[in-house]
Amino acid sequence: MNGQPTAESLLRHTIAMTASDDYDDLLDAALHAIADVSGARTALALTPGRRGTRVRTVGAPLAGSTDVIGDERHRLAVGRHTLVVVGDAELPDRTKSLLGLVATQASACLGRLETLDRLREEAGSDPLTGLRHSGPFGERLAEATPGHTALLAIDVDNFKSINDGYGHQAGDAVLIELAGALKAALRHADELYRVGGDEFVAVLEVQSPEEAAGIGERLVEAARLVGRTVSVGVAITRADEEPASTLHRADTALYSAKRSGRDAVATT
Repeated sequence: MNGQPTAESLLRHTIAMTASDDYDDLLDAALHAIADVSGARTALALTPGRRGTRVRTVGAPLAGSTDVIGDERHRLAVGRHTLVVVGDAELPDRTKSLLGLVATQASACLGRLETLDRLREEAGSDPLTGLRHSGPFGERLAEATPGHTALLAIDVDNFKSINDGYGHQAGDAVLIELAGALKAALRHADELYRVGGDEFVAVLEVQSPEEAAGIGERLVEAARLVGRTVSVGVAITRADEEPASTLHRADTALYSAKRSGRDAVATT
């Protein structure tokens, strides 16, 4: 287009950015838009991350480092991303204004994607404790590995007496505190879900039932440290059963722990 985009091309790029349903698609659409508007030989998207800056490129590859800023480059901020125009000549003011419009549209689309991600996260999380709840838990169960995925059913001992004696606000405070304590006691890759009023399930990848039971003991101890007790039932997934059956076995072990006096771990 050599810096002379038509209204039709700008509309096409706007539609492409608006229709993007993930961050990579949006960045690609934005890069194509700024390359078209500017007539640049190369357009880059720079995204900082823990492992350095990620670079996405449209057009001719660069011969030098992307860290060098020369007079030939024009930069646009889109959230935490930087869009870079690489050309051989200074851009006219009108082109810079059009690029600004592209960046504004890309930023609006980025905001929409971030809002959708936040809503998806909130929809999959328990608003009281911040833990994931039954929807994501069901998805995780479908990925269970027979013989290695352990389900730890966790129930707060005597929780009804807290609600009855001190009110639901006090009960909520107990659940929030316990959720934090239980999550802190788990390993980095372990997952904790709230699946009912005072019911939690931890999902672990383990090498043996003994390893899973040891994590259960850590959860019991974590509850004691905040002045509460929990009962834990442990079950390892089997090749010949549905995940729901594994959960049922974990629940059965949980009630066995309660019958034996609570504040304990039982396996099945």
